Amino acid sequence: MRKIWNSIPITRKLMLVTIIVFLVFCVIIFVGQIAFFENYYTYIRYGEVKKAVSEFEEVCADYSDENTLRSKMSEISEDGECYMMVMDEGGAVKYTLSYDMTVMTALGENIRVSLDDVVNNKDFSELELAVGKEITVSIFGTHGNIPSRTFFPLRIASDNAEWRISRPEGREVHVGRGPADRPRIDNIREISGVITSIVLPSEQVRNINSERLAASRAAMEWVSGGRVLSEPYEYIEPENGERFCVVVRSLVNTSGDVIFAIAPLNMVTEAVSVSRHMYYFCFVLAMIAACFVGIIFAKVATNPIIRITRVTKRMAELDFSDRCEYSSNDEIGELAKNINVLSDSLDSAINELQRANEKLVKDIERERALEESRREFVAAASHELKTPLGIIRAYTEALMDDISANKGQHYTQVIVNETEKMDRLILDMLDNSKYEVGAEKPVISEYDIVSVISGVKRRFDEIVKQKGIEVRENYPASGAVCSFDVDMIERVITNFIANAVSNTPDNGKIILSVSQADGKTIVCVENSGSAIPESDIEHIWDKFYKADKSRRRSSGGTGLGLSIAKNILNLHNAEYFAENTEIGVKFSFIIK
Repeated sequence: MRKIWNSIPITRKLMLVTIIVFLVFCVIIFVGQIAFFENYYTYIRYGEVKKAVSEFEEVCADYSDENTLRSKMSEISEDGECYMMVMDEGGAVKYTLSYDMTVMTALGENIRVSLDDVVNNKDFSELELAVGKEITVSIFGTHGNIPSRTFFPLRIASDNAEWRISRPEGREVHVGRGPADRPRIDNIREISGVITSIVLPSEQVRNINSERLAASRAAMEWVSGGRVLSEPYEYIEPENGERFCVVVRSLVNTSGDVIFAIAPLNMVTEAVSVSRHMYYFCFVLAMIAACFVGIIFAKVATNPIIRITRVTKRMAELDFSDRCEYSSNDEIGELAKNINVLSDSLDSAINELQRANEKLVKDIERERALEESRREFVAAASHELKTPLGIIRAYTEALMDDISANKGQHYTQVIVNETEKMDRLILDMLDNSKYEVGAEKPVISEYDIVSVISGVKRRFDEIVKQKGIEVRENYPASGAVCSFDVDMIERVITNFIANAVSNTPDNGKIILSVSQADGKTIVCVENSGSAIPESDIEHIWDKFYKADKSRRRSSGGTGLGLSIAKNILNLHNAEYFAENTEIGVKFSFIIK
């Protein structure tokens, strides 16, 4: 199976993986919707009703005024999309979800007018009723179990707007109490006055008559069934099979009063039914989309890698004429950009080397020494450049064979790191060549070398802290002024301190010292750790020389640091040496 998979081109691998992942995701969603969506939706609905009941319990604890409680009940019921009422210990309804207003007449009479059946009427909404507004209302009383203190409107007039009930004369009027409780018009009268309180929905409300009727029946069933407070349960209307969730909870600090809340569940069933019909169509579309996305993704991801591989193969043959084309800023785009930079650097470096070699050839007196130096340089450069180029090629081919997200990021980072190492190597080779042949002349001025050392030391404070290294500094109190090229000597000091930090074990120590005597300035960098074998001390200043592997002073560098330092010190006619000490190794130089 592995052989078959490894033989598949990366484009098809990406396409298959993308399609499989996409389809697995769709199947999980599909199965989850079918198996759990309805139960989850019902659970959420129960939670909303329980939350509404809890909120109303808190309101009942804070308020005792009936108008305030009814107003809060209206707000909470709207938010929870449920119907609520409060019953006493005998099962009688004390007050329930309703919308009404209280009108004070000129005689000081307070008349409560029910608005349950009119709040959704367009003409009624144009009245813009509010507390303090003067209105004229035609009302009628009722027979039956509706409280006699509540009246129902036939006509409401305010300013220039008017609402009037549409009904045939003498017919029964529905007021939301169900078939058995339909009251007849009785005692019609007209009143005028000012609105003192009003309860209206915050938005256009749903038709709550069916919920009111279901609540009445469910409450009767609950009362007759033993009146036991329990967890929320489901109530099914016997006539039409509509489903409702019911929450009953006793009111604290009352004599047996309970809150009875009911909310319809049919919307849940309808939503699930519609969703299931859509799933099959969506699943087919998802399969088509998965195939399309897989093909596009595979093409987009692999084409740049193929182009990059072609360019790096030519770079491995030292042909830098080809370019990596890229248009994105992702990892592949960065890789292509870095390879182009590497190609330019190598091309420029090789051209520079060629020009340097032409100048060396022209110098007949130094022809033999320069020829030998050129051969060593080219051999070392070829060796040092071939290795990272081979790594870049290997990891680029690995990207084509296995492009998973984790490995792709790692391979890209390795290639970038090798690119940066080659760039540093090329720059160091060029600098070393210039210093070795004297093409770069030092600009001598007077500087305080203690300040230079302190500035370089600060760059290593973080790594020194991490390794727990103790750094001792022994400098003249007034500093040490001498003549040198500050950039070149700073580079030498940086190399010495970097070597010391790299080769000092954790919790070791480094000693930086400066002294002056007889017109000479002596700079020393000493570190604890293993000694350099005596057979290697005289060779450590050579280019690309590697000492004993257990020491590896050039680890992390280009192998040219000490060679560059040697050439810079030669340009300053300075003495330099390395020696083993009681605690480790000391590098020193003397500026005259």
